[in-house]
Amino acid sequence: KEGPSEVSGANDDQQFIQNSLKGSMNYVLNPQSHLMLGAGYEFREWDDDEYGKGTKNNNYDELQANGMYVRQLNADVTQGILGANYVDLEYEGDRGGYESVTVFTGVDHLFNPDLTGYARAGASFVDVESETGEADSTSPYFDAGLTLNPEGRTSVDVIGSLGFQAYRSNNSLYNIQNRLNVGTSIRHDLTAKITVAAAVSFIKGFYESDFAVGGTTLPDAEDNYLSFNVRCSYQVNRNNFVELGYEFEDRSNIVDEWDRNRIEAGWRVRL
Repeated sequence: KEGPSEVSGANDDQQFIQNSLKGSMNYVLNPQSHLMLGAGYEFREWDDDEYGKGTKNNNYDELQANGMYVRQLNADVTQGILGANYVDLEYEGDRGGYESVTVFTGVDHLFNPDLTGYARAGASFVDVESETGEADSTSPYFDAGLTLNPEGRTSVDVIGSLGFQAYRSNNSLYNIQNRLNVGTSIRHDLTAKITVAAAVSFIKGFYESDFAVGGTTLPDAEDNYLSFNVRCSYQVNRNNFVELGYEFEDRSNIVDEWDRNRIEAGWRVRL
């Protein structure tokens, strides 16, 4: 996977390996409520040792755990949620990392057969670690979205989302960011064989001076990332698809500024 689309300051030819393992379980407590539990592990390792585990220390290991208690408030229409998320991320070498605990409450609601929505609100408590010490931070947590899926001869899926959360850094200068993300996507079956999908998203990262890597003095900073993509798929037969896509990305932050256009063509096989 190419680095510049996510990590600023990387060379154009940077490559990295990223793998994750996640599991979850759903335990029914009674007809009105159930418990959802999950855990995961993720790591990233760059091909350039100097960038990955040298002076930059961008390689990392991340442990995740989450749980939600879900209760039906109105059968098949509304359900309430109480939950918590835990993240422990450690960068290579002496760069440090962070631990975060997020607690939240929320609701899922079926407005009508074509429109569903969800909302989560709470707070994130973060302990940022570096070679020069630790810094505590508390930030709001919010996540909401709507899905429109009207019935008809062809399907149209419209998804919109808005979120604010503590998240790992996308550069080598800070260990964590508070990230605001806004996005929407639409998918439409033009015919039984032709599907068109488009998506646009904007991410704004907020970096505080206390989040800086140890041994550095940096100001508060922001990171702006905009992406747009459109994709067309043609079903040749039951299991084979021809796809053509276009993607535009624009990035500006304390380190660099760039934009990129990419065209993709491929053949997809469904097994």
